[in-house]
Amino acid sequence: MSSSSFFSEDEKDQYQEEEETVATTTNKVIAASSVSSLAPLPLLEWKPLRSSNFSNGSSIRSSSVGNNTIVLENESGTKDGTDCRYAKDENYLNAVVDVWRQLEEEQQQQHHHHQQQQHNFGAEIAPWIYHDEDGTPLYGHIVRPTKSKSTTTENTNTTTRHRRRRLPGLFLFHTAAGPQDIFLLYKAAQLVTSKKLGGGRKHDDDDDNDDEDEAAADGGGCIVFICDVISDQTGWAWGSDRGRFNTITQQLLANGAQLLRARVQAALTNGLLLFHDDNNENDGQIVDLRVDPHRLACLGWCFGAHPILEVVTLQQQQQQQQPGTTTSSTAFSVPALISYHGVYHRKEDQEKDVNDDNDMSPPPPPEQQPPPPQDGEILICTGNSDPFVSREDVEDATRTMRQSNYYHVVTVLDFENTKHGFTNPAQDWNPNPAFEYNDEAATQSWEATMELLQRKLL
Repeated sequence: MSSSSFFSEDEKDQYQEEEETVATTTNKVIAASSVSSLAPLPLLEWKPLRSSNFSNGSSIRSSSVGNNTIVLENESGTKDGTDCRYAKDENYLNAVVDVWRQLEEEQQQQHHHHQQQQHNFGAEIAPWIYHDEDGTPLYGHIVRPTKSKSTTTENTNTTTRHRRRRLPGLFLFHTAAGPQDIFLLYKAAQLVTSKKLGGGRKHDDDDDNDDEDEAAADGGGCIVFICDVISDQTGWAWGSDRGRFNTITQQLLANGAQLLRARVQAALTNGLLLFHDDNNENDGQIVDLRVDPHRLACLGWCFGAHPILEVVTLQQQQQQQQPGTTTSSTAFSVPALISYHGVYHRKEDQEKDVNDDNDMSPPPPPEQQPPPPQDGEILICTGNSDPFVSREDVEDATRTMRQSNYYHVVTVLDFENTKHGFTNPAQDWNPNPAFEYNDEAATQSWEATMELLQRKLL
């Protein structure tokens, strides 16, 4: 298929302009990162990501190593690297697997008429090890749409490859349970397989060729990065002893949260770099995940609201930097930020304003007018019966966000009679009365999330 049949003349001109802009920005990211303490390009080892991986008798199963440890194993039964815990216990695991399986069944029904075309609709995952500016390893995951076998060969063609649009990048920030959480894996799979986030791009010369998998193969969908801010490779944050987590939290939030901000920035900039890919069709070559640095979003649950605040600061820094600056903080734009039952509270010595002395970027020259407001938006989803999130904390967070010149809209969805963790069905098994799943609040907050992501990223 020729590129002329894929884009109109206006679309081709716009696409070329986008590619030139993205290429310039990506070069800035790589240039800035080359002077930091980043490790060599990581190898991405892709594996299917689906709920059945976490069921009994599958490739991810319970292990006798540790308490309620879930171990990733390959098809031959050999363990892949370090044992890793992905859930608090079996009840937590099964609760998430159940809703994940229901989602997959609904998707299979919606795409049943495409299965006869042998499209492989789904998600795949690769471990993502990156480093902050001090060289501390951080252990996340990258999730992307699975490409159909029928388009794999075509995608290696140079012409086709250059026709593929860059994808939005979504960065997920974890709760106090850390990044090795089956709930985050489920949400990542839900995002990359969502029809609302890029599936269904129709070719001009083929009215029947509008399914999500073709869109993914030609640049539809999104790339999801599950980020790590506590350096947790094994799921140690699931442990009942909170001493280690509390110590790291104090370090992250000290001095105006400089360490946390550095790790958030490390996630955003590393997600835009090049990678080694172990897929056979690429023969281990360096590949570009084709993430658009100007179409990014960050989602944070519980403790993950703290990174959301730091993205606000990073965008403020970008606005204050003079034209031509090539530091990594100028290399991305995050027009959508979302938090769920977010814990924003900080001690007095940790609190900061986006314009205060803890801001790492230089202030604009006195004679220079403040930068004009941008069109970023923030969505805060919270419950009014959450004992960990006070009204004052939410008000303080929204006040800080609105002081930024980048985010002109901050929307708070405050759900009645809703407790902490309301988006996670596994909280129904939590004996702590402060936690409870709320289906109505979870549904409404996710619908608002998808509406915001569609409006700001697509």
